[in-house]
Amino acid sequence: LRESQYTKEGLTGMRIIDLSHTIAPDMPVYPGTLPPTLSPASTFERDRYRETALHIWSHVGTHIDAPAHLFEDGVTLDRLSADRFYGEAVMLDCTGLPRDGLIPPDMLPDLTGVRFLILRTGLEHAWGTPAYYGPFPTLSPDAARIVAQSGLSGIGVDAISFDPVGGALPIHRILLGAGMIQIENLCSLDGLPEHFTLCAFPPVFLNADGAPTRAVAILP
Repeated sequence: LRESQYTKEGLTGMRIIDLSHTIAPDMPVYPGTLPPTLSPASTFERDRYRETALHIWSHVGTHIDAPAHLFEDGVTLDRLSADRFYGEAVMLDCTGLPRDGLIPPDMLPDLTGVRFLILRTGLEHAWGTPAYYGPFPTLSPDAARIVAQSGLSGIGVDAISFDPVGGALPIHRILLGAGMIQIENLCSLDGLPEHFTLCAFPPVFLNADGAPTRAVAILP
């Protein structure tokens, strides 16, 4: 776990666990997405300061999907208030399911009083290998509809998608169609408690259908 510990007044003992993959040119990307490029724009040798030119698609690495990702009239991330990206989370351990298993409604945790549901599939350990592209457990349509109607702000997963890769994205459409945000490609979920505070602020750019995020878990 990549962990920081704050000791400032009011935050003594608080633990911050990084849940984000590092963006790099050789990272896994969804099929059809171009990998990111990071090239020197300014250098110490030439300019006496350093800048990097970034070229990344909006759904690369640990990132957030907005409803506008799949719906023409869906809200974009820049139009959502900042409090949509912060709140109490509950984690569902799906590692006991078959890799292509469906998460049934009766497996869902109590969603009362939380803002995010996090699915732990264990797929983060396949990061950088062909196995990362699946199969992996996903919500059943009935379970997705329950989650969509729960009033949650969002849902996260340690896999590359909420649907099998290459499919028609029915689970995306159920969740995003309800106005939820989705966080994909989380990591470091092993060892986290069932309940924690999630913080996943995206950069603010115009008409953001999605964006990378530095997601963290905040523990007392």
